Amino acid sequence: MNKEDRRSWHGAGADLEFEPSDFEVVDLVLGQIPELRICAMALKRARASNLTFPINEPKSLFGLFQGKKFKGGGHEFGTDEVVSYMPPEFFPLNHEGELVSRIYTALVRCKHEAASKAHGSPDALKNQQSATQERRK
Repeated sequence: MNKEDRRSWHGAGADLEFEPSDFEVVDLVLGQIPELRICAMALKRARASNLTFPINEPKSLFGLFQGKKFKGGGHEFGTDEVVSYMPPEFFPLNHEGELVSRIYTALVRCKHEAASKAHGSPDALKNQQSATQERRK
């Protein structure tokens, strides 16, 4: 990606630049948002596998999983989840910035849906109702 495209993907943070010697700082900050750390790992794998752009369909990303599910950062997903959380409207991906953006969006969707299921489960609802009744006593 050229410098102009890179700046456009950094948005308001484009004026904040890091050098390779800042790795430890960036690594520490990435630890605060696991989804960003996963995006960094996905981009690392994409570069290592010489993934080419544009990417036109989810299937083109399957090689990043190296034949197994990814587990880390509070997430577990594989090719089925890529298809579920990266719908056709996410494509094509024309460069690394779009790849990272779509992966991040997919991870946030996945996390949100998991939280919604947990809060909407019968057990969770029953526990919430019991807690509310206890507070009223």
